[in-house]
Amino acid sequence: MSLPNLTESPDAHYISTESGYGNPEQTMFIGLWPGGKVYFCPNCAGSFFADGSLSMKFWFYRTIPGEVVIEGRKHNEPGPVAHLATLRGPADGYGETGFHPAALLFPDQGCWEVTARIGEAQMTLVTLVVWIPFERQRPGWLPENILYESIDLSSYPHTIGFVYQTTDGGQVILEMSQGPLEEADLVTTQEPIMVNGEPGVCFQGKDNGEDIGALAWTSGGLYYRIRYAGLRLTCPELLRMAPPPESEP
Repeated sequence: MSLPNLTESPDAHYISTESGYGNPEQTMFIGLWPGGKVYFCPNCAGSFFADGSLSMKFWFYRTIPGEVVIEGRKHNEPGPVAHLATLRGPADGYGETGFHPAALLFPDQGCWEVTARIGEAQMTLVTLVVWIPFERQRPGWLPENILYESIDLSSYPHTIGFVYQTTDGGQVILEMSQGPLEEADLVTTQEPIMVNGEPGVCFQGKDNGEDIGALAWTSGGLYYRIRYAGLRLTCPELLRMAPPPESEP
C-alpha cells in the first residue's frame, strides 16, 4: 500500500504531511486513509452497494488545470481498468486548480492500483479496499496522548483490529472477531471480570520487561479483546476502554 510521502504540503488545510501523498512532480496530491487501507462496514464512512461496489471520499488537490480522470485496476492482477471518478473542476463547483473532493467508486474490494491523470500528468498509488461485515466498535476511554493509527487486517476476515499508538511506542489494539481469539503465549496473571454484563478475563504481565495485558470477552455473537503493550494499565482501566453496550450490535 502507498503511504504518505510529503515533506511539504501544497495546502495544509486540505492535504496534511501526515496523510498526504503526491506524484514526483508535485502537481497532484491526495489524502490517504490511515495505513493506505480503506475499510467499509455497517454504519461506517462510505457507501456499500448491492452489486458489491464501494464508494469512499478522498481529498484531492492539484496545481495544474484540467479535467482529472481517475482509473483503477487490481494490483498485480490481470483484468480490465475501471473508471473510478472524473473531477471536472468548475463544472463540479470547484476551481481549475486546488482542492477537489473525489468520491472513488471501486467495483469490489481488494488491493487497487489507482491512477489519476490530467492530460499527460499522472499520479499512481496503491490502496487496500476492504468490506468488514460487522460494525466497528470504538473504545469507551483512551489514555492521554494516544491516537488512532491504523487498522490491522492481518487476520481478515476472521478478525480485525483497530490500532492506537502513543508517540513513545505504547500501543492499544481493539480486536473484534467472528470466532475465538487465540490466548497470548505470555506469563500473565488472570482475573475474571464482568464487561458490560458479560463474563470476561483480564490478563496482565510482562514481555521482555515490557508491560503487557489484555481484556477479553464476548458479546452479541462476537469476540472482543483489548490488548496493550508498553503502557501501564490496570484491569479497571481496561474495563473503561471497553466499548459501551449501546454501541455494540
